[in-house]
Amino acid sequence: MYTFAVRARNCKGPGPAAQKTFTPSSASLSMSVSAEPNPFNPQTTVRFELPMAGPVRLVVYNLAGQPVRTLLDGEYLSAGSHAVVWDAHDAQGRAVASGVYLLRWTGQGQTSVQKITLLR
Repeated sequence: MYTFAVRARNCKGPGPAAQKTFTPSSASLSMSVSAEPNPFNPQTTVRFELPMAGPVRLVVYNLAGQPVRTLLDGEYLSAGSHAVVWDAHDAQGRAVASGVYLLRWTGQGQTSVQKITLLR
């Protein structure tokens, strides 16, 4: 919640203060996250929109819930469109097996999880 106080001033002096409170709606902070292509081989591009600048975390998990690769680890990104490519390799640089993986995106107090499928 944000509160603003505004006071106008003219040649007769300051006017009365007006106070305005603004609470961003969940719609104004909604995240748009997608991976294309899906299914993919050999890589997929994760695209997302940020309504305001802030830290972002993007991790790929296997279906056992184990992290496979961290693509973004709290990097501070500007507002706007962003894209990150995953090349179907784990954190040690090894190619991962065909299958379903989970993308977990966290930023600006929200989390989004999306299934992606690697077909070799």
